[in-house]
Amino acid sequence: MAFLLPKKSPRATTIRTRQALGLLTLAGVIFRSELALLLLATASHLFLLRRQISLRSLVTTGLVSFLGALAISVPIDSYFWQQQQRSPPFFFWPELSAFYFNAVQGQASGWGTSPWHWYLSSALPRLLLNPLALPLVALSCLHPALARQTRASLLPAAAYVALYSLQPHKETRFIFYVVPPFTLAAALSASYLASRAAKSLFYRACSLVLAASVVGTLAVSTAMLLLSSLNYPGGDALSQLYAHVARNHTTITALTTTNTTAGSGGDDDKVAPASVPVIRVHADVLACMTGLTLFNQNPHGLPLALGGLWDGTTPPSTTTANNPSPIYLFDRTEKSEKLGWPSFWQAFDYALLEDPALALGEWDVVGVVHGYSGIEVLRPGQPDPSSANSPHKILGLAARIARARQLVRSYTGGWWVGPRMSPRVHIMKQKTLVQ
Repeated sequence: MAFLLPKKSPRATTIRTRQALGLLTLAGVIFRSELALLLLATASHLFLLRRQISLRSLVTTGLVSFLGALAISVPIDSYFWQQQQRSPPFFFWPELSAFYFNAVQGQASGWGTSPWHWYLSSALPRLLLNPLALPLVALSCLHPALARQTRASLLPAAAYVALYSLQPHKETRFIFYVVPPFTLAAALSASYLASRAAKSLFYRACSLVLAASVVGTLAVSTAMLLLSSLNYPGGDALSQLYAHVARNHTTITALTTTNTTAGSGGDDDKVAPASVPVIRVHADVLACMTGLTLFNQNPHGLPLALGGLWDGTTPPSTTTANNPSPIYLFDRTEKSEKLGWPSFWQAFDYALLEDPALALGEWDVVGVVHGYSGIEVLRPGQPDPSSANSPHKILGLAARIARARQLVRSYTGGWWVGPRMSPRVHIMKQKTLVQ
């Protein structure tokens, strides 16, 4: 692997520096606007402290990368956000819109605030996970043989965390980008200790502890990965909705034909011809925040993206000409007086709701999708929470966990240690669809 590393030379270093700044600019413009702070910290470090890039090269690289990224983001995102269908059509830069909404207007604080030290005291230790990571980082910063190399990679990342700590609203995902430099700093100390394992018992013991911590961290991170998959009840509910509609496809095809022309109005009513059933779904905030995204709302993608340009002559690959697959149109209305209008709810065939009482009219609960809410310990004699607390049919991952819980308790005499699941998203169906 060492042969894959770039050769050290002044010219190669300059080229790689410009490439790194260009890619960072590209990522900030197209993907994540908060990377502008990391770009500022990195560019300032390279220009002011290390003198590794000239002002002319810095400005040229940044400007060319910025304009190139805009040329990619604006046309593509304007199309996929369907801004060209508005009247009049206009170009759309998503990251600028998100930055203005969250930072300039201060709307991000509406999602909650955290103390200034939260990134250092909570988020970063959880990201690094290994309990020895931060002590190793401190050793790299203080040890004379490691300090210079550590500062070169760690200062921009630390500056980024400090700048972002000024924002009241904090999320772990905002500092994902500093994990590599912090891991590098920890690895320098780990390498220093391991390379001296043959010199003394102290270094040998340190090496063994480091190896054990890596194995333990791998086991814990694997368990956390499995548990984190339970945190997306919105996506799970959408999968269960698709499965329910597929099981009742023939009935729904006949019943929703009239809905293709009698919906809530607007351009969405022109998406599909009358022969293709349209399923209208309202999704609340929780469902949208936990896995119901634009990517999985339309399994076939292209016809819906093209809007009225699709003539319906070429059905999606999973359908037949005589039995076309439904097209799903989703509504995300939140905090609106419309939610209190019965006529608003009459426009939908299904609803994905945290609180089923919000749906006005006559609805049936198809089932409920649960989400992760901690670790539970059940002793012999304690009732199964899935049968004791849920008046509705449990769907999705929680149903699998309930079956696994029953199986394990049958072998352990009633003991169970595992994820606790609580109701999150109810799949509601208008009674007009019931035969």
